[in-house]
Amino acid sequence: MKTRLILISLILLSFLTACVKDEIYKGAPSVSELAINPAAPITDEAVTVTAKVTDLDGVTSVKLYYKVGETGSFTSVSMSLQNGSTQIYEGQIPGQAGGVTVNYYVEATNKSGLTAVAAAEAPANTAAYTIGAPLILLNEVYSRGVVEDPD
Repeated sequence: MKTRLILISLILLSFLTACVKDEIYKGAPSVSELAINPAAPITDEAVTVTAKVTDLDGVTSVKLYYKVGETGSFTSVSMSLQNGSTQIYEGQIPGQAGGVTVNYYVEATNKSGLTAVAAAEAPANTAAYTIGAPLILLNEVYSRGVVEDPD
């Protein structure tokens, strides 16, 4: 009787577990850590844009979109994996004239055809930098130099 009960339990258990199907999450990729180098570009200096892109289903393409000024259309540049990385993609924006603002964002697509962007709500909102703008550097926390008596 015990053997029969164990055998029936094993058959039921194998039947129940056979019905469970492994599935990969089918969401959009994640795009984060959007950055530029150099942080304060000068006239005619190319800018490298990097972004971390992750996806459980697999990334099929990562594109950088940029435009000079507020009007006009975006130009797309394919981004590639940075040397030695499996998640950091990079693309380059050519050097521009001094004083202009460059708007940019990154779009990633996965094998399911889902897309994600950084900066949030792009292309309506974008990240931007101005050619020749000074880099702001905070070099003092307390100008008097003492924690007990700050300005």
